[in-house]
Amino acid sequence: MNVLDRMIGAHYEGMKQILDRCEGLTEVQLDRPVSGYYDPLAWMSQHQTLRSLLRHTTGASDAPVNEQTVQLFRASLDKSYQELRETIATYEREKMWDMTFVDADCDPPMVFSYGGWIGHVLVFHNYRRIACMMALAQLGVSGLKYFDPIDFQG
Repeated sequence: MNVLDRMIGAHYEGMKQILDRCEGLTEVQLDRPVSGYYDPLAWMSQHQTLRSLLRHTTGASDAPVNEQTVQLFRASLDKSYQELRETIATYEREKMWDMTFVDADCDPPMVFSYGGWIGHVLVFHNYRRIACMMALAQLGVSGLKYFDPIDFQG
């Protein structure tokens, strides 16, 4: 198992545990602003809720945030985890890490490498996963283990 397998596996396992803890939360709790959250990406809102963080860390669908449920996040996580594993396998098999693409969603459009994009996804999914843990702690949910790649055995 390589380092990328461990990183995405740890994220997946950690998010499953977070979603398990979210099952009993109310809509009000899911939509409560996360105190002390800071997003270093200029285009991201500084006013995140647990629900909006879950949306960003699970690859959730395009449904409006207030219509997204823990069950939808779980289904999105399962789907996006498999898609990311397949994407990484393709990049590795085809030696695409240094190939570039234009991200037309940026204003102005920007060029990124596939390897850089995967790194970005992993870093910010982990960052937001920790923020989800912080949000749960603020709601009084305790005992949630940080799932570190060093612990992931596949």
